[in-house]
Amino acid sequence: MIIYSIDRSLRRRLQRRHHRKIRRRGHQT
Repeated sequence: MIIYSIDRSLRRRLQRRHHRKIRRRGHQT
């Protein structure tokens, strides 16, 4: 539940930067 909120915030901020590492960490966390 909380991860879903952080994933959306990081995805928008890292959407321009390397959002590849966030996809792997978002699924593991």
